[in-house]
Amino acid sequence: MTTNLGIVRTPAPWVQIGFYATAIVFNLCLIAQLLTVGVAYFNNPAWWSVHVWLVQGYSGLSLILLGWAFIAPFSNKVR
Repeated sequence: MTTNLGIVRTPAPWVQIGFYATAIVFNLCLIAQLLTVGVAYFNNPAWWSVHVWLVQGYSGLSLILLGWAFIAPFSNKVR
């Protein structure tokens, strides 16, 4: 990134590390959601409430990750 004074600033690495950590949490929640829907469908329907709770709990995380991907200083290949 270049400022008005011509000084080149490198982005803080915590932005990218935070994005990757949030993406890992999102994927773990997605796996848990898939496991609970499978258990609810094939074994015990009481797990359906856990599945719904997971979906409602982390649904906004996908929008946060989408916005973060365009704001964070990633290469076009990563985007």
